[in-house]
Amino acid sequence: MNKRTKTLPRVGTWTNSNGVTFEITGIDPYARNRCAVGVRESWIKNGRDLPEVPTYTVTTVTGKVETYAHTKEEVANSTDEAAKSAWAQYEALQEEFNLECNIAFGKRLMLSVKIDPLNDAEWVKECTYLYGSLPDAPYRLMEDYFEDRVVRPGTSDATSLARAALLLGVVDEEVIKSIEKSFRDKV
Repeated sequence: MNKRTKTLPRVGTWTNSNGVTFEITGIDPYARNRCAVGVRESWIKNGRDLPEVPTYTVTTVTGKVETYAHTKEEVANSTDEAAKSAWAQYEALQEEFNLECNIAFGKRLMLSVKIDPLNDAEWVKECTYLYGSLPDAPYRLMEDYFEDRVVRPGTSDATSLARAALLLGVVDEEVIKSIEKSFRDKV
């Protein structure tokens, strides 16, 4: 009988574009989906509209009313300004939702990296000089350090960190490619 056993998260290393190596913990294949669910629940709780593909109705010759979803191509070729406006609103809301999902996943990635900002004396000195002090909240301190020293803007650091953490979490290569596609250049 094949028994499934719980395994501890796998630990490895990852090197950013500046050549600094960090210890990281693997994340599971559902982390990205859980981030999206969390954003969705937050939007619902706060009364925000979720992105929904605009629809139109057609009355058949038998009198039955049928509802269909617009497509990007159909709206682009349409002369219906209301449909174009609804599609533009949908795309803007979808982009905002995706951005929040990427931010949530970025925070999940941050937690997979073993960092201790206060042990980086140079960074503490720079922040104290530039901002007068360090953030009081521990996670805000980690976020600032993560964005400043770990995942550098304008680099492929976020994508390569996600790949490394997912591989340590034993995620299938096709799933990683899908996540990379949705995550690329958005953090």
